[in-house]
Amino acid sequence: MDPKKLAGQLSGKGWKTYVAGAVFIIWGASGLYLGLHGPDTAIAFAGSGLGLIGIRNKMDDIALPQEVINKLKEGK
Repeated sequence: MDPKKLAGQLSGKGWKTYVAGAVFIIWGASGLYLGLHGPDTAIAFAGSGLGLIGIRNKMDDIALPQEVINKLKEGK
């Protein structure tokens, strides 16, 4: 196991998860507005998007401290 590769994987910013959550919410609202799906499906999409964003926020709380990531990148 390469510690530098592991540190690179763990140091992501999470923007893709936030974008995916926002897309779920927008798809649910716009699909309801355009008549693509019913209110139950729109609520499911919006709830999934909010849940995804909430999980990402919790992942930020349990992430490795930056000094540990820096030491792994340095190889020390």
